[in-house]
Amino acid sequence: MLLAPYERGVRPDLVVGTSVGAGRARLEDLPKPLHVVAVDVLTGEEVLLSAGHTVDAVLASAAIPGVPPAVRWEGRELVDGSVADKRHPGPRWACRCTR
Repeated sequence: MLLAPYERGVRPDLVVGTSVGAGRARLEDLPKPLHVVAVDVLTGEEVLLSAGHTVDAVLASAAIPGVPPAVRWEGRELVDGSVADKRHPGPRWACRCTR
């Protein structure tokens, strides 16, 4: 689905979601930067995923504790980024996201 517009010269400014079919790609190889936020279930630390397998990153960011299992990523158990404390901007500032 993302390939068709790309082949026709349409270049999005930001990618906010992806389909499972796009999961063969790696985050760092996508035509536009994609940063996915997850949380380390043991420490509560927000983790910005900007490189690695797209499917694993998306699954980690969607893993609600107790529903789908946490995703193992570089020795950490990651779950949905919304679990983190939202009183501070977190890693969205690391990638210069403004909204």
